Amino acid sequence: MTARILKDPYGIAHLWAETDPEAFELQGHQHARERLWSMEVSRLRGEGRWAEVVGAEAVAGDALARRLGGRANSERDLLAHSPQTREVLEAYACGVNRCIAERAYDAAEFEHLGWEPAEWTPADCLTVARQRGFLMGSVWFKLWRAIVALSRPDLDVSRFRYHAADEELRVVPAGSRAPRATLSAEAAASLAEALRGHFVPQETGGGSNNFVIAGSRTSTGMPIVAGDPHRAFEFPAMYYQMHVRGGTFDAIGFTVPGVPGFPHFAHNGTVAWGLTHTFADIHDLYVHDLGELEERIEQRPEEYRVREETLRVREGEDVRIEVVDTPEGPLVTERGGAGGGALSLKSAQFRDADRSLDITLPMLRARTTTEFIDAMEPWGVLDSNLVCADLSGDIEYGARGRVPVRSAENGLLPVPASDEGHRWHGYVPFADMPREKNPASGFLVTANNRVCDALPDGTYFCTDAHPSYRADRLSQLIAEADEVSPAQAAGFLEDTSSAVAREVVALLADLSGEAVASGSDRGAAGRLAALVAWDGEMAAESTAAADYARIRWTLAARVFAELGIDCGLNPAGAALPVAEAQGVTEVWWMLPVLLRDPEGVIVRERLSALAAEAIAEVLTGTEVCRWDALHTVRFLPLSGPSLFAEVRPEGAAVGGDNETVLANGCVAAGGLRAVYGPVAKYVFDLADLAHGSRWVSLTGTAGSPVRAESMSQHANWAQGDLVPMIYDWEDCRIKAEA
Repeated sequence: MTARILKDPYGIAHLWAETDPEAFELQGHQHARERLWSMEVSRLRGEGRWAEVVGAEAVAGDALARRLGGRANSERDLLAHSPQTREVLEAYACGVNRCIAERAYDAAEFEHLGWEPAEWTPADCLTVARQRGFLMGSVWFKLWRAIVALSRPDLDVSRFRYHAADEELRVVPAGSRAPRATLSAEAAASLAEALRGHFVPQETGGGSNNFVIAGSRTSTGMPIVAGDPHRAFEFPAMYYQMHVRGGTFDAIGFTVPGVPGFPHFAHNGTVAWGLTHTFADIHDLYVHDLGELEERIEQRPEEYRVREETLRVREGEDVRIEVVDTPEGPLVTERGGAGGGALSLKSAQFRDADRSLDITLPMLRARTTTEFIDAMEPWGVLDSNLVCADLSGDIEYGARGRVPVRSAENGLLPVPASDEGHRWHGYVPFADMPREKNPASGFLVTANNRVCDALPDGTYFCTDAHPSYRADRLSQLIAEADEVSPAQAAGFLEDTSSAVAREVVALLADLSGEAVASGSDRGAAGRLAALVAWDGEMAAESTAAADYARIRWTLAARVFAELGIDCGLNPAGAALPVAEAQGVTEVWWMLPVLLRDPEGVIVRERLSALAAEAIAEVLTGTEVCRWDALHTVRFLPLSGPSLFAEVRPEGAAVGGDNETVLANGCVAAGGLRAVYGPVAKYVFDLADLAHGSRWVSLTGTAGSPVRAESMSQHANWAQGDLVPMIYDWEDCRIKAEA
């Protein structure tokens, strides 16, 4: 094989091969060299074999993966892919296996845990592609509301959602606004009653931004594509920067170790693209009556299939699990267990044969935005908002993924499996998915905000989407700029202005501030006055931002405790756990709408008292400090014990929060440290793709915690300093040899 492999000054690999199969073989080899451990973790977790490495703590997750299909789905899906794609997957796997045979990979984690990597197969690529988006989205919101419905039947469960302004920005049509989507309290109450009829209360033991700006609004006269995928701050970061040239393509961007090509963020010299999560509703939970279920298992074995699987457990006994497949998905609770009912999970990620990686070659060879979006039809492992631009100057948006056709009521809570009204009726045709090209505004923005309330024919699309604050702010920044430069576009990703923070502070002051000020010491009163006058910038150096964050999280914990929601009532048992800390986080997201109108959730007078207590606790019980003193990046290992836990790198002190464009976010379990946010940032300049684009990774290219290169870009990332994306091959050679 004739090939060239260069490393630029930022540790980024540039691979050049004469044919496409050789290029994918090189990509597999390079991924394995620096990220084989993360590839192995994703493969084992996707197959339901992670307990073999880390022990009993992984049994529940492995059981869920096995019930949802694990390895069997990947083998099924491999056969559904085209011969051309299977050739790509085989070449990629060959490269991985050559690296394993040469023992050329970073071995620190393997040696630490005494684990040997197994041979890579084409089906493993499909496992990893699915696992990296495993059950993202609606299933967790439905489960959270189910817990509320079981624990507090008197509450209006329809209000337990992300908050939003009275009007929200929609993705399509570009720039359109619509009233905040509401849920039916009556429907929620009816479904909650059905849920309670099957589960007896009992005690039991993770946004992104992207945008594309037309040349009419840029300083270069050509489009700019920019964005930043938001994920947990894993070490190493999920994405791996790479440049690959084959016989028919030359692409550079962020790759997913374990998966060939550039499925998420890249350019191919002609078209540039990036994505965010749409929050389309692709998962449903169904409640089964145990008596009916037993009868159907006996009478309809071809539809209700039962089998057993064995989970191997490191330093523990094997665990036997029963897997029960139903037309409404596999059970995720034990059949016949306590509680009086059974719950199944039906997901578009697993239910039917998937051909997601059939997009690999067409997207790399696309020469127009229309060709590019058209190539997305096979994709189904996760729903995505794609924005793209091409050298002709076109900009375009398209949603990709498989969205089931069924009742909007399915988006509220688990629904009765016996009710025909909640069945699926196929998937939304790709031709009917939301799409828009060259809008009059001259730009397209997505930030996990609502794509649409329903499709044009009225088909249900989603229930839970992020509030549009980030999309609103990005749209404002773009609209107010005379001519956006690539550097300005990168700066937009660092924005820390929070409209919702300003609103929450005003609401808190109206609700309880006067009482707090009159009853506290002079220092606390001064801090409260400074907070009321604050501009809402979640800037790293801001002391008001620190006080605001402390107060809001303290109040969320107090409101959660006041509501008395018992996460021990989880109807899915250990298979789909919702911890108390997650409940506090859910309440944190709800707080703005509760402060506006608490009816149906908490009495206003009680909310006022809790707010006064939270303000007093923070302003009299904590020292004044900068936001970044509390808000440092906390890296998470991929999962379980590893060498990483012993040599954990220090994360930078940062600004931003959950609701700013710079979404360095918190969850209750992590305190005020930043545990998720932009794991990569990119700006593609269509005026000069060879030299003008820039990017940065949360960590670096190396995956081993004992290598200095593993954190080589973290300081740049924290400062918003994107490094050059070297695409010109002569530049690659010169810089690699310098």
